[in-house]
Amino acid sequence: MSASHPASPDSTGSAVDSFIADAARAADSARARLGGALNDLFRPSEVRLSDREHATMTRMLEGLVEEIARSMFPDVERGVAWRKLAHSRAMRDPELAGLLLRRADEHYLGRSLRAHFSGNIIVEGLTGHADHAIAEAASSLLSAESRRVDRFGEPLLIAAELPAAVLHRITWRIAETLDDPDRDLVGAVDAVFARHERSDAADRLARALAVLLHRDGELDDALCYGAFREGWLHLWVASLAVRSEVSSSLIWTMIADRDASRMTLLLRATGWDRTLALRLITDLLIARGGQTSDADYELGAAADAFDDLSVEAARALIRPWRSDDEDRVAA
Repeated sequence: MSASHPASPDSTGSAVDSFIADAARAADSARARLGGALNDLFRPSEVRLSDREHATMTRMLEGLVEEIARSMFPDVERGVAWRKLAHSRAMRDPELAGLLLRRADEHYLGRSLRAHFSGNIIVEGLTGHADHAIAEAASSLLSAESRRVDRFGEPLLIAAELPAAVLHRITWRIAETLDDPDRDLVGAVDAVFARHERSDAADRLARALAVLLHRDGELDDALCYGAFREGWLHLWVASLAVRSEVSSSLIWTMIADRDASRMTLLLRATGWDRTLALRLITDLLIARGGQTSDADYELGAAADAFDDLSVEAARALIRPWRSDDEDRVAA
């Protein structure tokens, strides 16, 4: 079934086939959105991102450039590197654009969820967990999350969250703008990498916590749903990744899909309780601010998928999504 056409009284098989096609189209849409973001981010006069998204991503990029520049050369004048790079093609890095877009999506979705559904029951419970390792991991995650916003509560993309390859490219581009006969560029870049430690990045800490919970049989639907509803999206995404063996980076793109088809397939394949899964999808649609009619249709499509697709069939459908990289763990 397609999001643009109401469901018709076709056979169950036809409805399921159409739903699967929707999920495939969602993947293409996610790639197109990233490509548009990469182009639009550096063309303020032809913005296709919303004004809020453009301003947020630009502010985060400026803050990241400033952080890295000052890390290399503490005496560099504030803003010099950004003024040289702001409209440079040197910063048009697809991976970096993807991280900025994801961070913006995550921040505004989390804020919307917290506005709709108050409470920190899940996280408070985990920080006080009887298992010291779980409690410590939850506390470390909370601390990491606090470093990802500025004093005004606006999102930051910090160097610790960058994959090493992205940090390497961006650091050298910044270094080249600050080139000076009196500066040791190689030494400055090496110093940045010597201080770069991703072990305290929120995604790594969330995954470590999810693995501990999974090990102890506590990573159930209720905990995952609670983490989502309370806006702890890193923990929610890590939990889905651990349970499904699908990479967390792919799950992040699903959050911004135009429809809920891929997320529905993931929840079904992971064996989620139907009621909780549909409740989560409803909350996601509400938090994203979609039209009521669209949300009603998406929820109906998700309900049909849960009724018509077995867990085994859903697992077969998501097999191509599974990753062999660091996000994968044994079930």
